[in-house]
Amino acid sequence: MRHGLLLAAALVAPLPASAQIDHEIIDAMVGPWTLLPTDGRPGCSIEFRRDRIGGAMRALLGATCKLTIPAAARVTGWKLDDGDTLLVDTKGAVQIRFVEDETALLSSPDLIAPQYYLIPRVSGYDHLPQARELVGSWQIAQRGKHACQITLGQVTQTPDGTTGPVKASPSCGAGSIPARLTSWSREDLKIMLWGPNDLLLAFEPTGTTAYVADPGTWSLSR
Repeated sequence: MRHGLLLAAALVAPLPASAQIDHEIIDAMVGPWTLLPTDGRPGCSIEFRRDRIGGAMRALLGATCKLTIPAAARVTGWKLDDGDTLLVDTKGAVQIRFVEDETALLSSPDLIAPQYYLIPRVSGYDHLPQARELVGSWQIAQRGKHACQITLGQVTQTPDGTTGPVKASPSCGAGSIPARLTSWSREDLKIMLWGPNDLLLAFEPTGTTAYVADPGTWSLSR
């Protein structure tokens, strides 16, 4: 995420008070975000502003937030606290706390069993697709090459997690990377495609049904 490296720098050299946090971190976070329930319910938009409201900076909720995400109903501001991103009410009480993983994805209430993600807004990406929604045909393409079709099969629980099979169409070409893919899974926002000999493509969303990997070298779309 866009502010991950800046937050990491702040953690390496902690500052004594939130008011002294490098302005570059604030600048990186000001703008439109999306609050996403991890269970696939509709997300809602939230805009981080720089102007102050009480002891925090202003947060403007989208019109649907209070209905779709009751936990955010009283949020009026945001602030940073020792690497965490806090959504607070008018009195400064924390309504939702987001922690950051090694990829800079903001998760709440923790990294083990997150209920919400907070991501910079991606046009058209208004909910977190569940695995069942991702099953079916996709077009995969490497930059500068023709796209071909792969099919993501139904997921099942295995000792390695919740995964499904991948089948490539003949148009992908024998021995090509798409033809060598054998399984897939969904991890946080990403679609992970796996193959033998440590083959891995990790696709991140760029739209409603569009993803890119490595970064931008590969595309996956419907």
